[in-house]
Parts: sequence; C-alpha cells; structure tokens
Amino acid sequence: MAIVYSNVTVSLTKQTSVPIVEMVQGDTGRGLDVFVSDDIITDQVAYTDDSLTATLWATKPSGLMVSMDATSVSRFQNSNAYEIKFSDSKIFQQIIAEVGIVQCQINVLMSGEFVTSVPIKINVIENMATAFELESKEEFRNAIELMAKQREYIRVLEDYVSQFQEQLKLTVNVRYGTSDPTVLSTDKQGDIYIKYKE
Repeated sequence: MAIVYSNVTVSLTKQTSVPIVEMVQGDTGRGLDVFVSDDIITDQVAYTDDSLTATLWATKPSGLMVSMDATSVSRFQNSNAYEIKFSDSKIFQQIIAEVGIVQCQINVLMSGEFVTSVPIKINVIENMATAFELESKEEFRNAIELMAKQREYIRVLEDYVSQFQEQLKLTVNVRYGTSDPTVLSTDKQGDIYIKYKE
C-alpha cells in the first residue's frame, strides 16, 4: 500500500506554538514525516542511527490513547536535527479514527535514554466521501508500553510475596516429644516445643 506522508517541522529553539497537521478521518494510507531541528542549517545528508528510536504517543478527542514506534530515525551530522518517519498505516488509522484535535508527543531516545520530546497536533476532519464505521480504540505497540506492563506485574507479584512472608511470620510451629528440646534449622521465633512424660 502506498503511504502518503504529512510533513511537519518542529523547531527546538524557536517554536512558539505547537505545529498542527490536518488529516482526513479514517484514511488508510497515511504516514508522518517529522523534521526536528535545532535551527542550525546543515547541508549534510541524514544517516540512519541504529541507537536512536522514537515513539509517537497520541490522545484522541475521546481520551483514548494510541502509541506507535517510528519506522526510521535519521540524524544530521554536526547538528541536533532529526528526521523521524511513522508509517504503520493500521495504527495511523486508529490515531485518526475520531474527528477533532489529536494531541501528540514524540519521544526521541538514544540507547533507551530520552534525548528530546516534541509536541504536535493532528486536526482530524470528517471524511465526507464515505460512511465511516471504524471503531475507535486504544492500541499500544512498542517496547516502552510492554516494559511498563511488566513492571506493574512484577510490583503486584512482589506485593504477594511480601504478604506471604508476613503470613509466615504469624505461623507458629508446635513440636512435641519426651526428650529435651533441640533447636532445628526450621525453627522460628515463637515456635513451641511441648515436652511430656510417658
């Protein structure tokens, strides 16, 4: 499928308002080409830097959220300028599923560390040519979201382990016999030994 890219330029030093790009609701072949610049003019050709990644986070007018990873992140030598392309048309269709302003933030990371974040807005206009039936929903397709979910699962499991350990402290072991008590490796404070005569 052919991708039609909307071009957006974001200045890191002179931006006074959030850039707005217009798209039609439910288009199935859309992409975004974002040029992030520190306003230093360079005649160098951009090169793909494998240590760079970018994620677009979008909040639709209803409050539902969508995220997608960049297809490519290129860097211009001798400047802090980047070209970021997003071209997952299925996720883009979800981003533009609702008429209205979609609030977006693009996070650029280098080796997992945040480099910069830039805001943009997408003004989604009604598709007058077709009856639009796409269900608007949340979608997350990136490693950051998966790691956040995993951290939450780990936190819940650690809570369960902590509760279990507290319960173990409340358990009292009772042993009995006719000989004098001896300390075992499994004994805990509060355990009871009952000595009886036959």
